[in-house]
Amino acid sequence: MQEIIGRLNGLTFDAVPGELRRTICCQPWVHLHGRGGDDLWVTRLGWPLLEAIAPGRWFDGSFYSRSGTRLPHSTGTVYRVPVPGFDLVVKFSRVALDPLLRHAEAVGISRQDADRAEFLGPFEEPAMVMELRQGWYGPRDLLIPAPWPLAVYSPARRYPMWRLGRSDSRWQRHVAALAADQAMEAPERRVQLAEDRDYIVLHHWLRGEDAWRCVRQGWLSAIEAERETDLARTDLAAKGFRVLDMKVHHLILRPDGRGGLRRRRDGRLLHGIIDFELLERLPAYSLAISHGQIHDPPPRSA
Repeated sequence: MQEIIGRLNGLTFDAVPGELRRTICCQPWVHLHGRGGDDLWVTRLGWPLLEAIAPGRWFDGSFYSRSGTRLPHSTGTVYRVPVPGFDLVVKFSRVALDPLLRHAEAVGISRQDADRAEFLGPFEEPAMVMELRQGWYGPRDLLIPAPWPLAVYSPARRYPMWRLGRSDSRWQRHVAALAADQAMEAPERRVQLAEDRDYIVLHHWLRGEDAWRCVRQGWLSAIEAERETDLARTDLAAKGFRVLDMKVHHLILRPDGRGGLRRRRDGRLLHGIIDFELLERLPAYSLAISHGQIHDPPPRSA
């Protein structure tokens, strides 16, 4: 993998040779295939950071688990790993696993929504976060800070499907959805999921502290944290999305260095959102897409 990264170093995203380019879930990617059989799909936001996110920087010998920090409130396998210039979020995709939303009322959703919940596939999640960042729908002046989706990495090692914990029926739904997404692509450019491989989603760490830690630090009350989380849900809805399991821990706030938290011009707390495994489009937004009412704007700068 490092060899091909070295050959491409210095090229802009748009200058990458056409045979390496892919379109997955309506977003552009560059696909790098290592000699050892591993694969790295890089987003536009990840391309300038290619040297830092190269697998040799964070994956070899499980470096991510030895030098990184496993995020304490995550129910999945998620690490914060230092790489040159920034911190990387390394998250093993839980595609085709059961989200186990047994207490729907705790996250403010219906029992029906909890029963149909599905973790997004490894390409769907970063693509939809990029879509959210690009602001294709809703108020143009409403921007929701979210982690930069950088890449998806699939190591060459293979496992029995049962060991990865995947439900066969859930897996087949994801395979079919990706096949439909890739149907218009040339056969040699189609991306497929392999049932016996891991998929690791890479994000840029979003600076700040989660709202619950801010409560523990005394920067806001538990009631204020819940209210801010509700406001974040409202902001997401205005942009055409919701996160089924939205929690206080998913809200990232910015300390101001003076014992308080940074605020926007309108007085509200400045917040970002993390953890989009259960992100979904709202019906009005999906309808606007199907009616051709959404036009792809230039991507927002990182």
